[in-house]
This record gives sequence, C-alpha cells and structure tokens, in this order.
Amino acid sequence: MSQIKSPLAKILDRIKQNPVIASVLTLLTVITALSAFTEASQHLWDMIPDTRPNLNGTWIAEVKYDWQNKPFQEIFIFNDMGDKIMGTASFLQVQRAISEGKLQKNKLTFITKTQEEIGSTGMKETTHLYRGEIQQNQIIFMMQTEGGFSSHLPIEFVAKRQ
Repeated sequence: MSQIKSPLAKILDRIKQNPVIASVLTLLTVITALSAFTEASQHLWDMIPDTRPNLNGTWIAEVKYDWQNKPFQEIFIFNDMGDKIMGTASFLQVQRAISEGKLQKNKLTFITKTQEEIGSTGMKETTHLYRGEIQQNQIIFMMQTEGGFSSHLPIEFVAKRQ
C-alpha cells in the first residue's frame, strides 16, 4: 500500500529530484538572509551617535582666487545649531551670511551670495558653493563660484582654527 502524500510533501519531492530548482531556492534563501542582515546592520549603524567635530568659532584661510595673484585672508565664523550651521564667511575680505549650512559627520557644506557689477551693465548675483572636510583643527575647502559675468574655476584652500 502506498502512503498518501500531502501537497507540500509532493512539492518537496520534486525539488529534491531537480538540482537546478534546489540550487535556485538555496541561492534565494542565502540572498534573503544577507539582505536581512545588511538591513539590520544598517539600522544598528544608524543608532550610533553622529560624531560631529566641534565647528564653533573662528577659522582663517589664505585664499588665492582664480583671477587674483595675491592671496586674501578670509575669516569664517561658524555657529553649530544642531541640524544647521549659521555664521559668516568672508569673500574678498567682506563678511557674507552663510545659508544652507550643513554638517554631517566631518563634511561641511554651505553657500554665500555676492553681487557683481561691471560698468553700466547692471548687477548679477553670484553664488559661492563651499564644501569642506574637517580634519582635526583645519578644514580643507573646495569653493565653486556660479553666476555673475564670468566663469570661475573651483579653488581649494585650507582654513585653520583660531
């Protein structure tokens, strides 16, 4: 007499008899397990407090712009307000308000705006995009200027804490 098999037992028998299906199911199981582990690891990583460096205070840099031969001493004053960075950054030694300031881990980004005027042509707004990486008591900056009457190359400079 033969035993009556359940539908699940019949499916398992077919899988056992077909090595390709068995291999695919094993691979899918491993991928699912790795995915779950990766997601769980990311959640654990996100629980670790964000180790942000202390940005508050005054920083000074010697900046050589792409149209000048002499460097300018520029001053940056930062106030870390949690999810925002406030303060001022000088451009051509004139203090400008920082906007859209963010600090994530040791990466700093913000913008400043200035006006350019050439003769009677009128005024054009320029935007200065700053991206910096904080390393101990210095910030390595890359600044890109957009808008205005002429194009500018990105410039790199280092600001040091005062």
